[in-house]
Amino acid sequence: MYSDFYQADLKKFFDHFLYDVENDWEKTPQVRLTLFHPGGKDVIHRPEQAYPPDRMQAVPYFWNLNKMELEKKESDRIGFQEMDLAEGVPLHLNYTFDSYTEIVGGSRLKLWIECLDRRDADLFVRFYKIDKAGHRMWSEIGLGRYLGPEGRLRVSHRELDERYSTPLQPCQKHKRQQFLEPGEKVPVEICIWPTGLVFEAGETLQVEISGKDFIEDRPPDMIIVKTVPQERIRIYSGQHYDSHLLLPIC
Repeated sequence: MYSDFYQADLKKFFDHFLYDVENDWEKTPQVRLTLFHPGGKDVIHRPEQAYPPDRMQAVPYFWNLNKMELEKKESDRIGFQEMDLAEGVPLHLNYTFDSYTEIVGGSRLKLWIECLDRRDADLFVRFYKIDKAGHRMWSEIGLGRYLGPEGRLRVSHRELDERYSTPLQPCQKHKRQQFLEPGEKVPVEICIWPTGLVFEAGETLQVEISGKDFIEDRPPDMIIVKTVPQERIRIYSGQHYDSHLLLPIC
């Protein structure tokens, strides 16, 4: 961001649009895409015509809580996993790619939730890259590390705003609280920040769900999200419980 190259690039932009300098800026590609490739070579400044690229496809990876895996096909068997959010022990599900894959853009996680002890819960989600040896990977960014994109949602604020929601980026209204009744199972849709990640064949995407904010590699003065009192929940998958992670795949 602060190197001579990027400062000169930014100055060229401002010169063109603020001072009408004829410097061929209009020949600059509409998009110059950069992707993290932890453990490999990052993609830097690749010209594209659009963002996300037109070839991007929204691909669902369904939760199979009987196998504790992500799968391309939805299971015909209902499964569930119980979590005690107060304990802070996260839930992990994996998917291993069989070919070179790029994730480019925002993602959406849909989960079917039941609150067992209270009428509300806070959910935190992110996904990582795992290498072929099973080690979590990250990219160095300035003073910290980038592990992967995150999302969060308070279950009582799950009501979607259809005006602003897109298939890959749900947006909540935050106008009212919808508390859960005992035994009620509801779908929640969590917006996950846009990202750019490269996976080689044999590398794994790992999804993590937690009841606490992720604090690794954060600035020491960053405020930790205060949660509602956290208790036990159940997450459901299979048949009409279509819990899945929708990813922008290129």
